[in-house]
Amino acid sequence: MSFEQQTTSSVPPDTDDIEETEEVAGSSNTIPLDWSLKTKVRFTSSQSFSWVSSLKSSELAEGISDFVRCEPKEFDDLDENMDFNQARTLLHKICRSWAHPFLPWLKLFPRSNNNEKALAEPRQTNTQSNVFVDESLASSLQADWVNSFHSVFNLLRCGNCPYFFMCANQCTMLFRAAGISSDDVDAVITPTTKGLREALKNEGIDFTLPHLSTPTHGEPSTSSSDSEDEATSDCDDEDDASDGGEWLESMGLGKEQFPTYEPNKLTTTQTAKIRTTDQNPASTVYVRGQDTRALFNFILNWRSIVPKNGQLAGVPPTLLAPVAFEGATLRSLKVNQGTVKHQQSKGLQQLFSLEITGPLMPSVVHDICCLIKSTQEGSYQAAFVPQQNSVAINFVSQPSVTGSRALASHKLGISETNCKYFSQEQTLNKASLKELTCKNGKFSWKQTS
Repeated sequence: MSFEQQTTSSVPPDTDDIEETEEVAGSSNTIPLDWSLKTKVRFTSSQSFSWVSSLKSSELAEGISDFVRCEPKEFDDLDENMDFNQARTLLHKICRSWAHPFLPWLKLFPRSNNNEKALAEPRQTNTQSNVFVDESLASSLQADWVNSFHSVFNLLRCGNCPYFFMCANQCTMLFRAAGISSDDVDAVITPTTKGLREALKNEGIDFTLPHLSTPTHGEPSTSSSDSEDEATSDCDDEDDASDGGEWLESMGLGKEQFPTYEPNKLTTTQTAKIRTTDQNPASTVYVRGQDTRALFNFILNWRSIVPKNGQLAGVPPTLLAPVAFEGATLRSLKVNQGTVKHQQSKGLQQLFSLEITGPLMPSVVHDICCLIKSTQEGSYQAAFVPQQNSVAINFVSQPSVTGSRALASHKLGISETNCKYFSQEQTLNKASLKELTCKNGKFSWKQTS
């Protein structure tokens, strides 16, 4: 794990493209369930974070060992004035993940829009990336990735992995084990396009669009694949609702997958309706049960999910999981601690800060917030930067009662505290945590809106 000591200004974490916030009144003993990935979090407190940097070899070794062995730690039992040696060990355990592929000279998270940005960069950058267009190297990367994808998906199906993320240039996918969100294995894809949804239909994969209809209390969402047809009711035929060839290619599909494609039949109004949904939260796709297995097979044959140009040409999507799987690399988050200046009515106040950067998965965010609550005497503030492509993964659904029982019997590699966290009712809808305040051990928060 990378630790650095720094003195920062009063500038908050980068929040470009984050929507306005909505404050949630009241307080809770736990943070709200948030399935979105985070790229950065900054904690501020009146108490020093100097304990973070006093690293001992034994603490580092124990933290890595506990993480690799999936040794659970019940954060509900932590004392507010816990021993800092124990806190450092826990921090070293929490701030880790398993990832594939791992190419040190490339940035593989976040993946969204990297392809387009690379095309706009100087020729030298693209020339350096052309090495990944080499057929033999690309084939080797793909074969290795397929083995890793098989491994982590099988772990998920057998109840040995609670969830994992797949981050591609076009979209972000979340796969969850049975008992985590529902009684069966499920998956969420966001954002999607009309072409991708048509391809899923052609493969016989049933899905719902949870953001296209308002769920009633106690029901996940009544939307189905037909919800899309309702949103584009002016379209006389679904096969005529696909957009131009360039649009299909931009989301990873080609004209050969749509032999009946006739662009002249698509009106301007129909195109506008489709694009209103596409690449937006409303296009989020939810797959459950046996269709998740069919989705797995679809992805294995989805050649265009691997970019063909740009900095990441030939590099398969990034797989992220909280447990080990075949071909995975143990990765650590970057941790910096320092001070910030906070403007108040009486003048500037110095606060201590702890900034953590990297792919922060849901269980990591939950565990870090619980740990900091114990080390900072139950009072701190946190600001989050979400990966924008993953925010729409959050949609209102009913917690699974039978699934909660299943969680206790499965060896998912997470603590019972995390099991309870994942079993709580989803309250964030097309939103994610932006700010979190812990005061006297109680949480309140603001969310993107």
